[in-house]
Amino acid sequence: MTDKKEHDLDAMCGSHISQVAEELVALAAEKGRRVTADFNGFELFAVGGMSVGDVVGAYDAYCSKQREEYERKRREFEATIEGQRQRAEAHRKADEEKRLQSEASLAVAASGLRESHPWRDGMLEISGFGGGYEVACRTMMYAGLLWLLEHPDADARGTDRDAFQKAIVRAEPGCSGAMFGAAASHAFFIRENGYEAWAERMTKPPKATP
Repeated sequence: MTDKKEHDLDAMCGSHISQVAEELVALAAEKGRRVTADFNGFELFAVGGMSVGDVVGAYDAYCSKQREEYERKRREFEATIEGQRQRAEAHRKADEEKRLQSEASLAVAASGLRESHPWRDGMLEISGFGGGYEVACRTMMYAGLLWLLEHPDADARGTDRDAFQKAIVRAEPGCSGAMFGAAASHAFFIRENGYEAWAERMTKPPKATP
């Protein structure tokens, strides 16, 4: 790690190491001297004759050293009484989340909601991100919808909000706020407007023929 200092190159937030290394090597060749840049708290440098691979390699070596130091400290802490306690608690929490997630999955499967409220061909995604992210959003939507259907008189947006949230989150314990919001909004729409209205809303319009 380096102290705050002026550098020859300001690495833009979000830049990839290879991009910064390329710019740094070009700057060193242009100025004919040693140039530096701060990248994630590490001082990158380049001098004439260095390649992009040399700069990236130095950063990779730094990252490896940081990881080794982190692992060393983690092992030391886990050897303490407090570390063992925290590790046991983390395992207990993970096991509990898996149990609740399994129960939520089994409840949705037993309800038949996936069959009565299927994703038809041509329907849009909830998230638009595809893959496991989309699968998780759909799982949460079904869990939320099941809770709403099983509690028709509940005020899921008000006094019963916590119970509704728990029903969704237990289906995907690691979900983000955005995932929860998307799943909840779709569950509410189906409960209030019916499956057919939702399916129509989620169906892509046919492409116009030229």
